[in-house]
Amino acid sequence: MSKKKLFLVFLSLVMLAGLSLLVPRVRLAVAWRVEKAILYINNVIDPPEPVPTALPFTPQPSATPLASPTITKTPAPETLTPTPTD
Repeated sequence: MSKKKLFLVFLSLVMLAGLSLLVPRVRLAVAWRVEKAILYINNVIDPPEPVPTALPFTPQPSATPLASPTITKTPAPETLTPTPTD
């Protein structure tokens, strides 16, 4: 095969792959794989730094006592007695 024919076959395969990506079902099947491959390549080229270990947190007791809520009675609303009307 000549170089020109080989190039035309390669070009037609690339165009066919591009056109098949216009089908939504094919695009959904390929998109996450492409995203995963790109993420893998990015992590190989520039690996993420290790995450520092968090220091344990122990709450200190407060020096001042917490204020306790005070209960106040609200006066009951006066009830009106109905008066008969003529």
